[in-house]
Amino acid sequence: MNVVAIVLAAGEARRFGAPKQTAELHGRPLIQRAVRAMLDAGLPTRVVIGAHAAEVRGCLVGLPVSITEHAGWADGLGSSIAAGVVALDEPRPDAVLLCLADQPGVDARSIRRLLDVFEAEPERIVASDTGVFVGPPCIFPRTLLGALEALRGDQGARSVLRDHADAVIAVSMPEAADDVDTPADLERFQAGDR
Repeated sequence: MNVVAIVLAAGEARRFGAPKQTAELHGRPLIQRAVRAMLDAGLPTRVVIGAHAAEVRGCLVGLPVSITEHAGWADGLGSSIAAGVVALDEPRPDAVLLCLADQPGVDARSIRRLLDVFEAEPERIVASDTGVFVGPPCIFPRTLLGALEALRGDQGARSVLRDHADAVIAVSMPEAADDVDTPADLERFQAGDR
């Protein structure tokens, strides 16, 4: 199966107060950790950048990724997803795996669990079940790429998950529950409390 990862790293990180994508956790920027998880899982990877584009791009030097700079990043996560999907090379992949740059608990093993489920059910959506919500990282089959391209606003792909709820396979992934929104979140990860 040809699955392409799209790492979403275009946001302003208002609550963090700085470009959190470049904030270091255990000596490595968050964006590098997210990209390495995708590459180590064997996925071709595209990174969507926007706010803080120069800083984030600097963290990606030397990594074998494609970069989409999204000028409309302020329109929200949905528009960043759409920009990443629109930029995919032809022929279109069998699926895309959407992930966030700020979920440092998600590693290559996590991604492989999702891929294993998807390979067995390639017409379904495979999403992470954190125990709190079902969402990213998640895999969408080619048949839903048009729905992802149509996304706008700040809700990400929630509407696609909701509209196709009967097609969703939720995979237990508590490590996806915690993301880095504030410096205090990063400190907790640094201390090993998450």
